[in-house]
Amino acid sequence: MDLDKRKVVDLLPDRSVEGLQAWLEKHSNVEVITRDRCGIYAEAAEQGAANAVQVADRFHLFLNLSTAVERRLEERSRELCISDEAPEPEPEPEPVQATPPDERRTTLVEQRKQQRRQRRQERYERVMELHRRGYTQRAISAEVGMVATS
Repeated sequence: MDLDKRKVVDLLPDRSVEGLQAWLEKHSNVEVITRDRCGIYAEAAEQGAANAVQVADRFHLFLNLSTAVERRLEERSRELCISDEAPEPEPEPEPVQATPPDERRTTLVEQRKQQRRQRRQERYERVMELHRRGYTQRAISAEVGMVATS
Protein backbone atom coordinates (compact mmCIF):
# COMPACT_ATOMS: atom_id res chain seq x y z
CA MET A 1 0.00 0.00 0.00
CA ASP A 2 1.31 3.44 -0.93
CA LEU A 3 1.90 5.86 1.93
CA ASP A 4 -0.09 8.40 -0.12
CA LYS A 5 -3.22 6.24 0.22
CA ARG A 6 -3.12 6.24 4.03
CA LYS A 7 -5.42 8.83 5.55
CA VAL A 8 -8.31 9.22 7.92
CA VAL A 9 -11.34 9.30 5.71
CA ASP A 10 -14.34 9.57 7.99
CA LEU A 11 -15.68 9.63 11.52
CA LEU A 12 -18.48 7.16 12.20
CA PRO A 13 -21.66 8.53 13.78
CA ASP A 14 -22.01 5.59 16.19
CA ARG A 15 -20.37 2.43 17.48
CA SER A 16 -22.46 -0.25 15.81
CA VAL A 17 -22.01 -3.20 13.46
CA GLU A 18 -24.57 -1.72 11.08
CA GLY A 19 -22.92 1.70 10.97
CA LEU A 20 -19.43 0.44 10.19
CA GLN A 21 -20.71 -2.24 7.82
CA ALA A 22 -22.67 0.35 5.82
CA TRP A 23 -19.64 2.66 5.68
CA LEU A 24 -17.38 -0.18 4.50
CA GLU A 25 -19.86 -1.20 1.82
CA LYS A 26 -19.81 2.39 0.48
CA HIS A 27 -15.99 2.38 0.50
CA SER A 28 -15.19 -0.92 -1.23
CA ASN A 29 -11.55 0.07 -1.79
CA VAL A 30 -10.65 -0.43 1.89
CA GLU A 31 -7.73 -2.89 2.09
CA VAL A 32 -6.67 -2.59 5.73
CA ILE A 33 -8.80 -1.95 8.80
CA THR A 34 -6.92 -0.79 11.87
CA ARG A 35 -9.04 -1.33 14.96
CA ASP A 36 -9.11 -2.11 18.64
CA ARG A 37 -10.17 -5.51 19.96
CA CYS A 38 -13.85 -4.62 20.00
CA GLY A 39 -16.00 -7.43 18.63
CA ILE A 40 -18.37 -4.92 17.06
CA TYR A 41 -15.72 -3.71 14.63
CA ALA A 42 -14.42 -7.21 13.91
CA GLU A 43 -17.90 -8.40 13.00
CA ALA A 44 -18.67 -5.31 10.91
CA ALA A 45 -15.34 -5.58 9.07
CA GLU A 46 -15.98 -9.24 8.32
CA GLN A 47 -19.43 -8.45 6.92
CA GLY A 48 -18.68 -5.16 5.17
CA ALA A 49 -15.15 -5.77 3.87
CA ALA A 50 -14.44 -9.48 4.00
CA ASN A 51 -11.27 -9.14 1.91
CA ALA A 52 -9.75 -6.37 4.04
CA VAL A 53 -6.95 -7.24 6.43
CA GLN A 54 -7.75 -6.42 10.06
CA VAL A 55 -4.89 -5.29 12.28
CA ALA A 56 -4.63 -3.97 15.82
CA ASP A 57 -3.79 -0.29 16.01
CA ARG A 58 -0.47 0.80 17.50
CA PHE A 59 -2.01 2.14 20.71
CA HIS A 60 -3.79 -1.14 21.46
CA LEU A 61 -0.73 -3.21 20.55
CA PHE A 62 1.31 -1.29 23.14
CA LEU A 63 -1.55 -1.38 25.64
CA ASN A 64 -1.96 -5.14 25.25
CA LEU A 65 1.80 -5.69 25.45
CA SER A 66 2.24 -3.57 28.56
CA THR A 67 -0.72 -5.27 30.24
CA ALA A 68 0.69 -8.72 29.44
CA VAL A 69 4.17 -7.79 30.66
CA GLU A 70 2.78 -6.24 33.84
CA ARG A 71 0.68 -9.35 34.55
CA ARG A 72 3.65 -11.64 33.95
CA LEU A 73 5.94 -9.58 36.18
CA GLU A 74 3.32 -9.52 38.92
CA GLU A 75 3.04 -13.31 38.69
CA ARG A 76 6.82 -13.60 39.04
CA SER A 77 7.34 -10.73 41.50
CA ARG A 78 8.49 -13.08 44.27
CA GLU A 79 11.23 -14.39 41.99
CA LEU A 80 12.32 -10.90 40.89
CA CYS A 81 13.40 -9.69 44.32
CA ILE A 82 16.44 -7.44 43.82
CA SER A 83 17.69 -6.93 47.36
CA ASP A 84 20.07 -9.30 49.13
CA GLU A 85 17.50 -9.85 51.86
CA ALA A 86 15.08 -12.74 51.61
CA PRO A 87 11.62 -11.56 50.61
CA GLU A 88 8.95 -11.50 53.25
CA PRO A 89 6.58 -14.44 52.86
CA GLU A 90 3.17 -13.52 51.54
CA PRO A 91 0.42 -14.05 54.09
CA GLU A 92 -1.85 -16.92 53.20
CA PRO A 93 -5.25 -15.68 52.06
CA GLU A 94 -8.23 -16.65 54.13
CA PRO A 95 -9.89 -19.83 52.84
CA VAL A 96 -13.09 -19.16 50.96
CA GLN A 97 -16.03 -21.32 52.00
CA ALA A 98 -18.87 -22.58 49.79
CA THR A 99 -17.74 -20.68 46.70
CA PRO A 100 -17.56 -22.21 43.22
CA PRO A 101 -13.96 -22.92 42.05
CA ASP A 102 -13.96 -20.17 39.40
CA GLU A 103 -15.05 -17.55 41.94
CA ARG A 104 -12.47 -18.84 44.43
CA ARG A 105 -9.73 -18.43 41.84
CA THR A 106 -10.89 -14.92 41.00
CA THR A 107 -11.03 -14.03 44.67
CA LEU A 108 -7.53 -15.42 45.26
CA VAL A 109 -6.20 -13.60 42.19
CA GLU A 110 -7.82 -10.36 43.37
CA GLN A 111 -6.42 -10.81 46.88
CA ARG A 112 -2.91 -11.33 45.56
CA LYS A 113 -3.29 -8.40 43.18
CA GLN A 114 -4.37 -6.19 46.09
CA GLN A 115 -1.44 -7.40 48.21
CA ARG A 116 1.03 -6.58 45.41
CA ARG A 117 -0.58 -3.17 44.96
CA GLN A 118 -0.31 -2.52 48.71
CA ARG A 119 3.40 -3.43 48.71
CA ARG A 120 4.04 -1.12 45.73
CA GLN A 121 2.13 1.69 47.45
CA GLU A 122 4.13 1.24 50.66
CA ARG A 123 7.41 1.25 48.72
CA TYR A 124 6.32 4.37 46.83
CA GLU A 125 5.44 6.15 50.09
CA ARG A 126 8.83 5.16 51.56
CA VAL A 127 10.62 6.48 48.46
CA MET A 128 8.74 9.78 48.64
CA GLU A 129 9.51 10.15 52.36
CA LEU A 130 13.21 9.56 51.77
CA HIS A 131 13.16 12.02 48.87
CA ARG A 132 11.54 14.68 51.08
CA ARG A 133 14.26 14.06 53.65
CA GLY A 134 16.92 14.81 51.04
CA TYR A 135 18.22 11.33 50.24
CA THR A 136 19.87 10.88 46.84
CA GLN A 137 18.38 8.49 44.30
CA ARG A 138 21.20 6.04 44.94
CA ALA A 139 20.64 6.18 48.72
CA ILE A 140 16.88 5.75 48.24
CA SER A 141 17.39 2.75 45.98
CA ALA A 142 19.74 1.17 48.52
CA GLU A 143 17.30 1.87 51.35
CA VAL A 144 14.29 0.29 49.62
CA GLY A 145 16.30 -2.57 48.06
CA MET A 146 16.21 -1.51 44.43
CA VAL A 147 19.24 -1.44 42.15
CA ALA A 148 20.27 2.06 41.06
CA THR A 149 21.16 2.55 37.40
CA SER A 150 24.33 4.42 36.58
